[in-house]
Amino acid sequence: MNDAPCRDCTSREVGCHAGCERYKAYADGRKTALENRYTACIEGTGRKRSHERWEKFQKKARR
Repeated sequence: MNDAPCRDCTSREVGCHAGCERYKAYADGRKTALENRYTACIEGTGRKRSHERWEKFQKKARR
């Protein structure tokens, strides 16, 4: 999936990303999406580890 605004842009040239407002908006949105994905992965990993530690503790407590 390539939804970058420069895909079929007629005024595309070398170095145009520096001044293109459409590309800046696209890049900001992409950066936000990547940060959200990263945050979700980190939080999910933390919850998984916490749950695994809790299960391990429960197994020891049953003995």
